[in-house]
Amino acid sequence: MFQLDLDCTYHCHFRTNTRGITYEQMRLTLKYGKLIQDRYILNPRDVYDLLEKMKKCAMKETRQRAQQQGKKAKVPAYSPQMQSEMRVLKQIADKGGLVVVETGNLCITAYHFTSKHWASFSRQYHVNPKRCYL
Repeated sequence: MFQLDLDCTYHCHFRTNTRGITYEQMRLTLKYGKLIQDRYILNPRDVYDLLEKMKKCAMKETRQRAQQQGKKAKVPAYSPQMQSEMRVLKQIADKGGLVVVETGNLCITAYHFTSKHWASFSRQYHVNPKRCYL
């Protein structure tokens, strides 16, 4: 089996394989998603906002490094980890978002986000501060 920092039930393994959801996508949804009850939701709008924040952060770091060297920077330089996260986040956005259900550090299931899932929850959600990017 896969060795990740993510513990999943047999049901979760079965469903994610059926639905074409990778463990890296689940991990990023748990890291950056909005927590509503026991679900971490990462919809496409949030993914694009997160990608924009990552781009601004990388550009800021690139400009600081360039100023120290006495040069000007116009293109952000991404770290390899940031590039891989951005690639997976774009995959999540292309799929239409992702929902991961987690209870007690154990993933129960994961499924694709649709607007009908969003309607069943109250608008009162919060972002887990431990899992924020910025």
